[in-house]
Amino acid sequence: MRHSLECAEIVKSIPLFSKMDIELGSVAALLHDVGKIRTLASGLKSTGACFLLNHDALTLEVISPYLKRLDDDWPDGGSALRYLLTWKNHNYRPFPLMTIAEAVISADRISSGLDREQTAFSDLPSWRNLGESGSRQGFWRPKLYHENLSIMTMNPTPDQQRQAI
Repeated sequence: MRHSLECAEIVKSIPLFSKMDIELGSVAALLHDVGKIRTLASGLKSTGACFLLNHDALTLEVISPYLKRLDDDWPDGGSALRYLLTWKNHNYRPFPLMTIAEAVISADRISSGLDREQTAFSDLPSWRNLGESGSRQGFWRPKLYHENLSIMTMNPTPDQQRQAI
């Protein structure tokens, strides 16, 4: 749930889209992983369905009663929401028909990446700039500028001395 809320916040923070696109994108971001309630058990353990079924398709199944109600009131809204939740599975089209779909997918990747990166560095001292998370997923972070500056002033190399001038 935290991940989905973060995804919606990321989508809402992009000021370039229309109000309607932001609202549709935020709802899609909130709902994009709902199908995982059928593929994950408690403790984030995989169910048998995880290996057989795509959680994106299951998302549509889980929210189908609500999509039907949306279709009655706003058919284009129902279609748009379905599209935003599934367009990445359409291999025949490299770019989405609705650009807000890019924001939804990017928000998902950003949120997941930040979580993996935080995990990679969570048990490391602050001076470490390389970390790993999960299946050989590596992360790097630059040293802070003032840390670099203090190292340079303590033992500057000839190149660093020339750059400082």
